[in-house]
Amino acid sequence: MSVARSVARNSLVQFGGRGITMAVQLAMLTLLSRYLGPEEFGHYQVVIAFLLLLNLTDLGISTIAARHLSTGDYDPEKVLGTVLAIRAALSMVSMALAVLVALVANYTRAEREAIAVASLSFPFMLLSTTYASIFVARLRMEYAVIGSVAQSLTSLALMAAVAVTNGGLIRMLVAYDAGFLVNSLVCLFFARKLVRPSLSIDRQMARRILRDAAPLGVALVITVVYGRIDIVLLRSFTDGDSVGYYGFAYRAVDLAAPLPDGAEVSVLTAESPAGREVIRHSTAHVLAQAVLRLWPGAKFAIGPVIEDGFYYDFELPGGAHFSDDDLERVAAEMRAGRNSCRMVSENSGLPHRAAEHPSGSAVRKYPAR
Repeated sequence: MSVARSVARNSLVQFGGRGITMAVQLAMLTLLSRYLGPEEFGHYQVVIAFLLLLNLTDLGISTIAARHLSTGDYDPEKVLGTVLAIRAALSMVSMALAVLVALVANYTRAEREAIAVASLSFPFMLLSTTYASIFVARLRMEYAVIGSVAQSLTSLALMAAVAVTNGGLIRMLVAYDAGFLVNSLVCLFFARKLVRPSLSIDRQMARRILRDAAPLGVALVITVVYGRIDIVLLRSFTDGDSVGYYGFAYRAVDLAAPLPDGAEVSVLTAESPAGREVIRHSTAHVLAQAVLRLWPGAKFAIGPVIEDGFYYDFELPGGAHFSDDDLERVAAEMRAGRNSCRMVSENSGLPHRAAEHPSGSAVRKYPAR
């Protein structure tokens, strides 16, 4: 087969493979967002963005290796052996750096555990990203495409199994890691037909590769930071739900269809009737909790939203009734911002906010008692 035909075949294979992986990733995105819910999906997005920011395993090395292999001037086994050694060291550095930064950063214990689990993807992707260089040089990108498709399908299948068994975020990240491992094993299988490097390093070759890759590595770091820092920064200033909604939109924007003609869109604000209803409903719950704090043992019936506000029916201990002074005490208890947050969290263990949860995450978040 001529070089022109090989290049054309390579391009078509990559195009088709990209279409398949995009479809599978869209299904994966839908599964993750519906199963985990906004808050945990936000944690998932933060973990992935965090790891991408600290991924030092490539830095342009694969591109330079492919260039060297394409010239025919270098021993392929020596080049790939050196690249494997360099990237193995960088994967360990990236993994340790991710865990260390997570420990000193303002992350919860659950987020730190999630980052530690997901950082296993660094060594797991070692073979697939290294052998991609020989596939590029030999115009055999179908092998890399098969690995990528296998990775996506593996992660999707395992994530579906996690959702069915109600496994939670950590197991979802294990499924994420497993996809990288499968990709590496597939690439290893095919690469052995072309080259069989050993994990050894040629110092002169290593210096040449690192020197040539430096400018490209800087450019890649800038690109990754520009593309991923927003999610990490958003996590520092807001809650998991907001990150989840933002992350879903960020991931789906390239695949999302435009709004059809005539679509109606409304924004919920405090000035709108729907917005006022939400505020009044939430305030009614704060009112009930304030009364329970001031009169332990009080009983309440209903607290509906009405046209001009809201009300609650209470039965105070000992047949007591509210006085005008009591109403002032309740209002003061509600107005104290810190007390309001503490009142709500006493029973729920969560910040006071409205949220919708898929059935799977709702069962985990609010178990029957």
